[in-house]
Amino acid sequence: MLTGHMVNEPVDANDPNGDVLVYESDMGPLGLRLDVYHTTTGDTVAYISPDWTEWSIGDESEMHDVITQAVSLSRWLSEARTLLHRLRGRNTTPPEHGR
Repeated sequence: MLTGHMVNEPVDANDPNGDVLVYESDMGPLGLRLDVYHTTTGDTVAYISPDWTEWSIGDESEMHDVITQAVSLSRWLSEARTLLHRLRGRNTTPPEHGR
């Protein structure tokens, strides 16, 4: 399940009119995190960042765990897509240059 919190903070404290981090997820399946930003161009973008650690699969039960996490990842990404769609509707950053 995708969990996290709304942030609504400038990415750069020295540039309050710059991009804004609006959502930051908790660690998801397979060590992934989701951050959603509203940009100065009026776009809403998402970045998925892995916390890659080397996996060593030594037996069938460890393989089953990886398969279970992969299934969770599919659900997590679907929830991330829904969240991004919802946040795009909240983006009130004025468009620049006729965008």
